[in-house]
Amino acid sequence: PPLAIRSQGVAPAQLILTHKERKKIRRQRRLEQQRERREKVMLGLLPPEPPKLKMSNFMQIMANESVPDPTKLEAEVRRQMQARQTKHEADNKARKLTKEQRHEKIEAKTKADEEACLMRAVFRINKLEHPQHWHKVTVNARQMHLTGTAISCPTGFSLVVVEGSAKNVKAYKKLMLRRIDWTMSQNDQGSVTNDFTSNECHLIWQGEIDKRKFRQFKQHTSASETQAKKWLMRAKSDELWQLAKQYDPNDSITALDPFA
Repeated sequence: PPLAIRSQGVAPAQLILTHKERKKIRRQRRLEQQRERREKVMLGLLPPEPPKLKMSNFMQIMANESVPDPTKLEAEVRRQMQARQTKHEADNKARKLTKEQRHEKIEAKTKADEEACLMRAVFRINKLEHPQHWHKVTVNARQMHLTGTAISCPTGFSLVVVEGSAKNVKAYKKLMLRRIDWTMSQNDQGSVTNDFTSNECHLIWQGEIDKRKFRQFKQHTSASETQAKKWLMRAKSDELWQLAKQYDPNDSITALDPFA
């Protein structure tokens, strides 16, 4: 007889459904629930639902009944409409998460995404001196639960390193490469600060990593390349500065597809 195949204990891969497929399954489930309720009503197991009176249909529903006081009937219809609206808002409020629950949910989702895939992305920027650029780079990284650093070196170039879940790193790449206008030369008061017309941002490296090298996202301004390397050496990532220094945006071999 053929030998029995032993199970290796490997869990099957989770089936990922598209948005349309999830909507179709939800629609089919709701239709099945409605069909079961109608059958129970027909068998007498459940009482029939009262007609849903609205201002647009109450005349058709009450057409076969004598209405001695139409004004009173209209008031009753409006009362039912208001009761349904109040119940709907109360149900939504009961399902709404508190601020702490939302925070815990986001943290749990981020932790699960990081356990599935932890990514790192490294960006080279010609100049990281504009206050709005500093703010967008730092605040968005912290809001997306990314760790890393942003180093500004006036004598050379600037470097931004982020680590986190694949989803958050992808969103951060869109921020750095599409959303931020690196050539902006005006501050909040409208005055021109420096010449940023040739300022650019390039993704020089991205990939999956085993664990984070940075505990949080911090800013740093270095007066020289030596100080910048020392700052990166604290996270054992000083090789990134040399990688950025050798990067040539005009070289088609080293150029990356950011959203591949």
